[in-house]
Amino acid sequence: MSFSQTKSEIEELLENHANGLYTSGEVVSIVIGLFDESNIDELWETLPDWLKKNICSLLADFSEIDELVSFGRGDPELIRKQNLFVRNWLSRNSYI
Repeated sequence: MSFSQTKSEIEELLENHANGLYTSGEVVSIVIGLFDESNIDELWETLPDWLKKNICSLLADFSEIDELVSFGRGDPELIRKQNLFVRNWLSRNSYI
């Protein structure tokens, strides 16, 4: 997915959150899943502060041994790898 498509998806997600269709936790989880090597730097800068804070808070203490419950949203092992990727990026960039 291109940066502009991902950014549009996040904007729509945030609009739906503002309209009560998604909880903050759902938004955090979905956005974490949208990051990849090619877009994380640029996407991070477009996120509202509350979302950045919640992502940092969620992943600050996340580790490989944490048990995940995916509620059928995806493969827990892929979610774990994605969370670790984002956590490591946050750490390298001094956000956590």
